[in-house]
Amino acid sequence: MYVLSPNGSLLFEPLAKPWPNKPPKCSDCGPLFLKAYEMCNVGAVIHSHEMESCLATMINPSLKEFRISHMEMIKGIQGHGYYDELVVPIIENTAHERELTQSLAEAVRLILSLFRHMLLLSERN
Repeated sequence: MYVLSPNGSLLFEPLAKPWPNKPPKCSDCGPLFLKAYEMCNVGAVIHSHEMESCLATMINPSLKEFRISHMEMIKGIQGHGYYDELVVPIIENTAHERELTQSLAEAVRLILSLFRHMLLLSERN
């Protein structure tokens, strides 16, 4: 596992395995993960290429988000419960992960503004 500082400096890297193994390489997605930490003060970033995650983004290619509720796993996300609607932003892929940083930042800004709006509405009620 690689450990990076908040500014992206390498703090720890895994030991290389002997030949014929390739040396380990930090993910090209590092700038994306750091942007999430910077913007949201998140505790962890989970990155997935699972088939189900990819298929969920293809249900309706014109949508920029995936919405789901009534799922047991939603309870594991702080502030959410079984009956709550979870909104996951979908950003278009690019040839290189480093090119996704701007669109990730825009998606995070949108989600944060929606979340703040929802908090204001709930405080009024």
